[in-house]
Amino acid sequence: MLSQLCPECSQTLVTLLEGGGRLTRERLTLHPRTCHVCANLYATSSQHFKNPGVVSSASFEISSGPLPGTREVYVDCKEDGPSVSESFLVKPASDYPPRNVYKATPDTFSRSTWSFLRSKLNECLAMHTSCRHIPITNSSSQPTRLLNLRGRTRYQIKLVDMERDSKYSYFTLSHCWGGEPQMKLTRKTEQSLRAGIDSRTLPRTYRQAVEVCRQLDIEYLWIDSLCIFQDNLADWHTQATCMRDIYSYAVCNIAATGASDSTVGLQFDRNPLASVPFEIVVSEQSPSLTNVNSKTTNARYTILPSLRYNHDVTHGPLSKRAWVVQERFLSTRIMHFAVSGVYWECTTDLCSDIHPVSLPEVDEIFGEDYFKLKHMLSTTIDGKTLHSQRAWTDELYRAWSSLADKYSECELSFETDKLVALNGIVQKVAQLTGDFLICGLWKQYFIPQLLWRTSHVTIKHRSNSWLAPTWSWASNQTSFEHTTHLGCGKSREMVTIEHLSMEALPSGQIKHASLVLRGKLVNADLIRNNERYECSLICQPSGDMRKFHAELMEYDQSSPSRARVVCMAIYEDTCEEGLRKHFFDLECQLGILILQQCAPEPTPTYERIGVMFLPEEHCDFYISHESSEEHSIAII
Repeated sequence: MLSQLCPECSQTLVTLLEGGGRLTRERLTLHPRTCHVCANLYATSSQHFKNPGVVSSASFEISSGPLPGTREVYVDCKEDGPSVSESFLVKPASDYPPRNVYKATPDTFSRSTWSFLRSKLNECLAMHTSCRHIPITNSSSQPTRLLNLRGRTRYQIKLVDMERDSKYSYFTLSHCWGGEPQMKLTRKTEQSLRAGIDSRTLPRTYRQAVEVCRQLDIEYLWIDSLCIFQDNLADWHTQATCMRDIYSYAVCNIAATGASDSTVGLQFDRNPLASVPFEIVVSEQSPSLTNVNSKTTNARYTILPSLRYNHDVTHGPLSKRAWVVQERFLSTRIMHFAVSGVYWECTTDLCSDIHPVSLPEVDEIFGEDYFKLKHMLSTTIDGKTLHSQRAWTDELYRAWSSLADKYSECELSFETDKLVALNGIVQKVAQLTGDFLICGLWKQYFIPQLLWRTSHVTIKHRSNSWLAPTWSWASNQTSFEHTTHLGCGKSREMVTIEHLSMEALPSGQIKHASLVLRGKLVNADLIRNNERYECSLICQPSGDMRKFHAELMEYDQSSPSRARVVCMAIYEDTCEEGLRKHFFDLECQLGILILQQCAPEPTPTYERIGVMFLPEEHCDFYISHESSEEHSIAII
C-alpha cells in the first residue's frame, strides 16, 4: 500500500493517533496528487465548494471506531458558509493485510480491471453455491433476441433471434437512456441491425459494454433499446413480462452506474490516491511494570477512507432510475462501473477493484433491505426454499415493504410503468409465497398495507392518466412509505373485504380494479389547520370536535380547507413495534382511511384522500362516534 502524505496531514494524523483529541487547521491547501488525505478531501469538497483546492478551515477529530480495536478520524472542511465531512477508519495494519487491497489505476478501464472482473466471475461460477441457483422458470422465457458480438469483423455486431430451449451465455446492460437513444430497434432499423452494424457507431455506453463482453469472452449481449421493438407496444409488453427471466438467466449484468446517459460510458478517470487504504507509522510508548525505562515502539496502522460505494453506487445516477431496481435485484451477478472504480456484486460477495477480497463495510451493506430481500429469495436448504417458515415469510414482507418505499423515490420516463418496472420482483416473491399482488398491495396483508402515506410534504402530483385506484400507492407520482409492520399477533383488522378484483396486463400494468370494504364509519367535516399535518375533525351529527394529525393528498394549492369526509378505522395495532414512530413519532394504535364521496347516490363511490393514525388517548373519542352498524363502501 502507498503511504504518500503531505507534511501537514502526516503531522496531524500522527498527533491524533499519539494523543487523541481534536485539531483545527486554518486555510488548508490541499495536495490531491501527492497526499492520500488531501485526495479524499478534495474528492468530497469538489462536489460542493467553488474552490476545492483550498478550504478555509479543516477540523480533525479522533474517536473510538465502530469495531473493537479500531478508531475513526472525522474531518470537517469549511468554505465560508458550506461545510463537508469525510471520515477515515483506523485499524492495526495486521488486521487489514496488503492482499486485501489492489493498487488503484488512473483509468477504470484498464488491464487490471479485466483481471479483477475475470477472476471474480470465474470464482463465482465455480465456487458460489447460492449464485449458481437456477431460477425456476420456463427456458422459453429467455431472450428472444440478442446481439451477437462475433461478426465478420472485430467491430461488427448484429441482432439475432434465439432458438427456444437452446443454452447460451449472455450479459445484460443496465443504463440510463437520458433521452431518446441514438440507435434503437424499430421497423426501420431492424434490417440494418440484423445485417450487422459497426459497434463503433453506437453510443459510448453501448460501445464499452460490447468491449466488456469481448474481454470476458461473452458472445451475446442484451440491451433493452436494441432487443425490444421501441415502436411496437405489443412486443414491449411481451418482453416486459419476461424481464424476470431475461435478467435472472444472464451470466452477469453490466451496470453503467456512474453514467447519467448513454453518451457517458463505463470508463472514468480517477485519482489513484483517493479511496485507497494507506499505512502510517506512529511511535508509541510501552511502559515497563515499574514505569521505568519505558520502550518506544513503532506501531503500524492501516487507514481506510470512507467507502465511496454508497455515494457512487447506492445513490449514483443509475440507481435513481426505477427500472434499475428490478434489473439489479434480478441479476445474479453485477459489474458496477462507477466513478470511483469497478464494483463486483453477487449474492455471496461485494468487493471492488481496490478491495478485491471484500468491501470494508460489507456486513453493514449486506444488512440493507435490498440485499436482505435478494438473499432471502436465493436462499435454499436441501433444495427447498424457506417460504414454509412463518418467520421467514414475515421478514420477507417487511423487506419488500422497505424496498417498495425506496423504489417509489426513483424516476420513470413513463408514469404508466410504475408497477410494470417492478413486475419481475413481484413474480419472484409471488412464486415463493403463493401470494398475489393487487395494485401494489399483497393480498395476504392487504388491509394494513392500505395505510401507506406519502413521504414528502410537497404538493402531490396527480397523474395525467389513470394508473391505479386511489387506495393504491401507485396512483400518484409521489414517493411513499408503509406505516405498519406486518406479521404481528398483536394486531387486528377492523373491516372485511366484500369485493376485491383487478384486471391487469401480463406486464403488470393495471387496466381496472375495484374494492368494497365493510366496517363502521364516522361522518365528519375535516378542516385543514395552518400547521401542515394538523386538522380538526368535526363529527356529525353531534358537532363534537377534536384535533388530529392526518396525511392528506393535496394536489393543488386551491384544495378547500373544509371538506365533508367519511372515516373508516381499518386496523388496530397494540404492539410496541406497530405504528409507533411511523407517524410524527406518535405511539399510534388505530389506522384510519379518510374517504371523500366522488359519485352520488344511489351507488355512491369514494376516493381515498388520506390517512389518520390515532394514539391510544384519542381512540375512545373516535370509537364513540362510529356508526352503530357496519356499512359497505366502494373505493375507486
